[in-house]
Amino acid sequence: MIVKWWWALKTNKSALWSKVITGIHNLYNKPANVLSKRTIAGVWNNIAGVMNDLSQAGISFRDILKKNVKNGNDTLFWMDAWCDGEPLKDKLPELYQLEKRKSCKVSQRVQAGGYSSEWRSPPTMDEQSHSLQLLYEIIGEHRPSPDPDSWICPLSGDGIFLVEAIRSKLDNIEPTTN
Repeated sequence: MIVKWWWALKTNKSALWSKVITGIHNLYNKPANVLSKRTIAGVWNNIAGVMNDLSQAGISFRDILKKNVKNGNDTLFWMDAWCDGEPLKDKLPELYQLEKRKSCKVSQRVQAGGYSSEWRSPPTMDEQSHSLQLLYEIIGEHRPSPDPDSWICPLSGDGIFLVEAIRSKLDNIEPTTN
């Protein structure tokens, strides 16, 4: 049930309580799986801790919440797992190091005409060139649209978050033996 608060925070950004939590924990331009500062005690840190509990059970954040990128205005290009199930900063660390604006949005990097970059220095090494080619392949599949970005729950067939879907996933996990 606690995970439902994550869903509500991500899908109901206009609600006053969502704005307060986002402000208190400075969640602006933070990856989607970050919920709170570790130094602030309270209920929201407990809610953030549930992801660790689920991770220990073999369920990742991306199993529960997945970004459906449309216009890219609400998705961090490097830090959110918006393509291929892994943040681009982890998939392509050589390019992430060259990026000037690490908190840029998808809409600032991917337009209808292609990819727009802001490098500290141009990618030159073979490894960077290979990563750049891979980046083009990954983002080449994304077609910006005027619709806003949204969240879906991959556990349910229709993308809507249901507590029962997580419960079912937990019930179907094989216990580990030591």
